[in-house]
Amino acid sequence: MLAGLAARSAVALRLNYEHPELGSVAQEVRRRTFWSLYLLEDVFCVGLKEFELCRPEIIQLQLPCADIDFGNEKEAATGFLQPGMGLEPERLCARGLFIKLAFTRRSIMNLNRQIYLNEIDRPGLFSAIESLQSELRRISSQIAPEGAYPPTSTARFGLRPQYIMMHMSYRQCHCDLYRIFLSGYPEAAPQRNIEGIKPRDVATMRHRCLKNAQEILDILFYYDSQADAGQLLDFNAAVCTYHAARLVLFGTSSGKGGIDFSMEAAIDSAQRSLDILSRRFAFSAAADPMCEDFSRLIEKYKGLVRSSNNGAFYEVDQGPRALPGVSKAAIIRQRLSVHSLLLRSDFVDDSREAATEPPRDATVEQPP
Repeated sequence: MLAGLAARSAVALRLNYEHPELGSVAQEVRRRTFWSLYLLEDVFCVGLKEFELCRPEIIQLQLPCADIDFGNEKEAATGFLQPGMGLEPERLCARGLFIKLAFTRRSIMNLNRQIYLNEIDRPGLFSAIESLQSELRRISSQIAPEGAYPPTSTARFGLRPQYIMMHMSYRQCHCDLYRIFLSGYPEAAPQRNIEGIKPRDVATMRHRCLKNAQEILDILFYYDSQADAGQLLDFNAAVCTYHAARLVLFGTSSGKGGIDFSMEAAIDSAQRSLDILSRRFAFSAAADPMCEDFSRLIEKYKGLVRSSNNGAFYEVDQGPRALPGVSKAAIIRQRLSVHSLLLRSDFVDDSREAATEPPRDATVEQPP
């Protein structure tokens, strides 16, 4: 609730606009304040329009600059959130890139909902995919050489969580974009909604999805081996890891996507991922439901390996459980936002109790 109040206050103070009359430090403080609220809101709403306050269309603000420029009070042109709003710089800092990736992931999730609800035709689908692919290529080109992965300098790169988060989020965008074609996967689009697409194109997209999922796990393993035990990661890292491991397990068990993995190796990789999440997010109550679901899924796969029932692998992962007490339409709209903290909050809906009629035989005492 305080986050929502802060976001409304920021918009009321017009922090979502540039203020050219201010100095570089004051301008950057305004930018970082608003972009922090934008990312905080992303944790709560996860692309759900009904929860958004910092909507992209109201943001006329440059992205944050690099810490070294901020410390040196240097004015830097960082570009804007959406393309077409001004000149795009050749390079962006990890923080600015992460914000652009958060926006791109929102766009991909909205496209997924449109596909699932059959609200977009085939030409519109391919146009949207091409546009998102182009944006991801543009973001990739803006990564500085020292921020590339795999790193060229372990000592410089290995202990910087912001770069790890950026690369995990970049690959998660690809997973979110291409998993709609991974037929049989819980978050895939219904087959009837993507009929007519060439099998070769579908196979390519499946391969890209699973390849990026495996790379997310590789990045996590690299970070865990390099960083101190107390080094923190954003909650988004747990979300990326959870979905990447699910994709690798599904792709290995179904034989789709061309993953060269045995089922045992995929399970070991998933178990290692869960161990890292349990250790590095032990403080996070928000990650607990995800880790519990992750653990149940791994145990199901282990049980099937022991029973040698290969035919049942395909139906193991039914996806995160839908929240009870909402309509079917709401479940469809919110199906890709199961990690939203607002959806996971234990708000008490007492509508049923409030609507209960009093007993018919109740009598009302008359005053004397």
